[in-house]
Amino acid sequence: SDVEALRDMFEKGGWTAAVDLPASLCYERLMKAYPKAKVIHTERKSAEQWWNSASNSIMIVGTIFPYNIFYNRIPFFRTHKAMSDAMWSRVLGGKNVTVDDDDFPQAYKAEFLAAYEANNARVRKVVPRKRLLIQDHSKGWTDLCKFLGKEVPEIPYPYSNKRRDFYRFAYKMAFKFIFGAVTA
Repeated sequence: SDVEALRDMFEKGGWTAAVDLPASLCYERLMKAYPKAKVIHTERKSAEQWWNSASNSIMIVGTIFPYNIFYNRIPFFRTHKAMSDAMWSRVLGGKNVTVDDDDFPQAYKAEFLAAYEANNARVRKVVPRKRLLIQDHSKGWTDLCKFLGKEVPEIPYPYSNKRRDFYRFAYKMAFKFIFGAVTA
């Protein structure tokens, strides 16, 4: 079953947590696999704020240089593109979309916004209150540590989800790939 496969994958990999996409697409199965696990869900202040972030970062990474070339020529990146296409199709309820579509993701903005709102509502409905934290990053460590039963650390709450940091990371990984391949 999916639940057994997820449990097997996590245990063989030694993983104790899952973060963001694509793991967030199967949170209900993960909850079945780990019935005592806690769910930390983040929401932007508005769907439009989420769209502004996602449509200018994770949704378009495959359309920017050099990824747009990698995605069609290098086996690892072709596989990553297939995963991305499947992920965005799943987000839109099974609609067949690809990052190669004209005007992706803008052509699907209304559908993505509706899917974002529906997902937030579903998480709130499906996850039992005692297992759910809607994390507000502006509040820092306090709610998160309380929810996890941990002490608040004496280090600043990390914030590394800025668009410029995303692009720096994306380009750094691309150039590591290019120059690693050239020097190998």
